[in-house]
Amino acid sequence: MVVQNRFFSVWFRRWGVSLACLLAFFYMGVNTAWQKSATADEPVHLTRGIVLAQGEDYRLQQEHAPLSHWLIGGFLRTERLPDVTEQNGWEEAERLWVARGIFEESDLDVRRVVWLGRLPIVLVGVLLGGVMMRWAREMSGRAGQVAAAVLFAFSPNLIAHGVLATTDFVTAVSYTLSLYMLWRFWERPSWVNWGLAGICLGLGLASKMTGLLLLPLTGLLSYGHLLFVRPYEWGRWREDFGQALWGFVRPTLIWLSFLP
Repeated sequence: MVVQNRFFSVWFRRWGVSLACLLAFFYMGVNTAWQKSATADEPVHLTRGIVLAQGEDYRLQQEHAPLSHWLIGGFLRTERLPDVTEQNGWEEAERLWVARGIFEESDLDVRRVVWLGRLPIVLVGVLLGGVMMRWAREMSGRAGQVAAAVLFAFSPNLIAHGVLATTDFVTAVSYTLSLYMLWRFWERPSWVNWGLAGICLGLGLASKMTGLLLLPLTGLLSYGHLLFVRPYEWGRWREDFGQALWGFVRPTLIWLSFLP
């Protein structure tokens, strides 16, 4: 019993504050997602999520890769929703017309649908908090982890935008996750970390069109790191070869995001 109590005491000192901050963010996010009315662009993103949930048709995706909308439509699969193929503008792929038909011209429970579409984004926000805390702990120890947890959980900007059913917050999380895994690859070079970094970068590219900015960003950071920070560690040819192979992981993840 003494050993068990000591274990929980040590665990609570290490992770208690961080877990409490994650739970606080989740609670505030879920509550805000229910109370906040839909923004101007959410009906279009929700419509895209509904389309993917009903039939995996990509005609309304247009400029964006579908990862964010797969998430938005995740909890909507079990709901009784209007058939998107019967809405005005479906054949012409007019997303505004289809969204208007679903949210304004049907007997849909809009508040519930908006809330269900927002819930996956709140969960993605919790993932962001975990990544930030882990990164801060690896760089600055426990004090850095606690500081990151508090700043994350009670950031008005994150609480405001981390509950909207849009592509923006998913992209922000995938950006952070991609850069974190790239940093881990630099700190602990291995094929496992290389693969994880490539997967996270692929998720970033699959979240939104502006995810393409990750390509020049991570490329410049990677080769700058090789040239100026650690030019002779882990075998230069192996890192160069790994960076070259990385290019095959990214399009694979984008391709997989379009599979039904």
